[in-house]
Amino acid sequence: MLNCSVKQIIQVEKVRESNKCKEVASLEIEQKLKRHLGKLVCDRNICPLGVSSWHDITQEKLNHMWAAIEHKFESVDMNDRRDHILGCMNELWNK
Repeated sequence: MLNCSVKQIIQVEKVRESNKCKEVASLEIEQKLKRHLGKLVCDRNICPLGVSSWHDITQEKLNHMWAAIEHKFESVDMNDRRDHILGCMNELWNK
């Protein structure tokens, strides 16, 4: 007969992976923005897939992408940086 109890057999050490939320929370605002822009560019519901060039994306779609950015990030001078942020999205889209 084995000399171990049922509790010892059932008890298994649970190992958890690192917490991604803590990693994201510790990022700087620029890193969070770039991460969010990358997600938007890859989302086919927000950024169209059927275009061959960033310049072929309609103004309506660009406004939709911009609204998604404004919804996530609040800043006083956000509209002043619109062209720069959309330029970053263009770079991410081309990768």
